[in-house]
Order: sequence, then structure tokens, then C-alpha cells
Amino acid sequence: MIVRLFNWFFALLVLLHSLPLLASEQVTSFVAAKTGAYTANASITDLIGEDSAQAYVAIMPVDELISWEVYVPENYDTKKPAGVLVYISPSNSGELPKGWKALIDKYNLIWVAANESGNKVDTHRRLSYAIMALALIDKRYKVDGDRTYLSGFSGGGRVASLLAIQYPTLFNGAIYNSGANLWNKGEAIAIDQINNNRYVFIAGKKDFNLDDTKKVYRAYKKAGIEQIKLMVIPRMGHSNPSKSNFERAIKFLDQTPQE
Repeated sequence: MIVRLFNWFFALLVLLHSLPLLASEQVTSFVAAKTGAYTANASITDLIGEDSAQAYVAIMPVDELISWEVYVPENYDTKKPAGVLVYISPSNSGELPKGWKALIDKYNLIWVAANESGNKVDTHRRLSYAIMALALIDKRYKVDGDRTYLSGFSGGGRVASLLAIQYPTLFNGAIYNSGANLWNKGEAIAIDQINNNRYVFIAGKKDFNLDDTKKVYRAYKKAGIEQIKLMVIPRMGHSNPSKSNFERAIKFLDQTPQE
């Protein structure tokens, strides 16, 4: 289980306050932005600069290259900025799960997931890689800041749940696939900001994480988190959801308050 991780989060505040500035600092040509699937490599220093990178020196070497799998729809258009889906895998591959590429295209999203970020990797690094994924995409593409989503499967879902709820202004919504953690008892959370976002809990009827997922879902509800959805999938075990079920989750995140 992933517990007692938030003591180090204060070190990320420098970066989190600087992220909104990245878009305004961009002067590169978005028109020439790369589309399709590719691997991107960058260090923390490359992405946020030497001064801000110092917040990470206790976690990893800030000049060490991080690798992400990126997928950008071929019809990417700066006039219709794409949303971003940051994914945290339980394995060391950041590749798109089978069948999901069509959804990324259909819902105008950019997929980004770190390689070498599986369950055996230090949790501090995994959380950092997910935050750096946003910086990576923000430097390369014009994106829709109201559609910045986070997801993960199994242990990756647990890591995603730690990050999404702690920084509700950074991620507008999250999908936890077969794994979710609750914040630490006594930990302050920003309910007002969290309630601007949407959160989906997915687990299979035969998933060994089902009861745990339901427990965290109920805790969200008890805490007053309003825009949440629980999806229990019949005949599914411990796995990522199918294309159709993941699409239901994306649709929920994309709903406007009026819907």
C-alpha cells in the first residue's frame, strides 16, 4: 500500500506555481508539432529550468532523462486545442492499452505516460514523472487547460489518486482503474476546488481490488466530493476497462456542470 507520502509534496509547490506560466512563455511553432505515436525524452531541468528543478533534487537527479510514450491525434489543430490524458502504468511501459487509440482520437486528447514508471519504481518518482508529463506536453502543444485528466491502472491508479486529489487545480478530473487510495487521515483537502472536478472509479466484478475501490469511493462521498462515478464492470477481473467502458468514463469527465 502507498501511505505517508505527502510530507514531500511541499517541495513541488515551486513547480506547481510555475506550471501556468509555461503556456504563456511558449513562442515555438505549434503548427509544426509532431503527431502520431512517439517516444519523448527530457530531464526535469530541460522542462522547468534549473532553478525550479532544485525542488526535485531529493527525489532524483534533475538532469536524468525521463522517457514518455506520447500519442497525438493526426488531426491535432491549434484552433481546437486538445485535452491531455496523463496515465500511470503499473508496468514499465507507457504505451496505450489495446483499443484506446480510437478514443484518444475521438475525444481530442493527447496521451502521455512515462516509461520505467511501474509499481517497482519509487512512488516519489512516479508522481514526479506524471507532473513532468504536463510540462512536456505544455511545451510542445497548445492544449485545453480545462481538460487535463489523470488516469492509471492498479498501482498506477493508486498513485494517480494521490496526485489528483492533492492538486485539483492541476488535474480537472481522474479515472482510477482497479486501484485507488484515500488521502491520509487528518490530511487537509481542498473540497471546494475538488468539487470543480470529476472522478471515476472503475473495478471489475471479479477484481480483487473491488472492495477497496468501493471503500475509497464511499469515503469520497462521505467527504462531500460530489461529482464522482463508480463503475463496476460485470465479468471483468483485475484489468484496464474495455474501450467502451473507458469511453463512458471519459464522457463523464467531459460533462459540463449543466449536464
